[in-house]
Amino acid sequence: MVAISTLLTVALTQLAITASAGSCKTFVHYCGSNLKHKGWTDAEIQGAVLRDEWNHGQFPALNQINKSTFKCAGQGKSLVWMHECANGCVDAGPGRDDYCA
Repeated sequence: MVAISTLLTVALTQLAITASAGSCKTFVHYCGSNLKHKGWTDAEIQGAVLRDEWNHGQFPALNQINKSTFKCAGQGKSLVWMHECANGCVDAGPGRDDYCA
């Protein structure tokens, strides 16, 4: 029941998201922490993950976002949740794919 209410909350948040979310370069992989440095909020990241069909309705919990990698999709407005990094996420620099440590 908690998972359903959480999913509903994120889905409703997704509807409320506007262009305030930062964008990203399509096909580039980003650490969640780097997306947040680019202006994305936790709710915007979760909403962008839900918008992408490759995630099959799965999205990261708040405590997973900073240590996960995401592939930018949907012309910079949706995200594919790639991995939760056990040892943290590494910033590879501008225009380069971030990766798990």
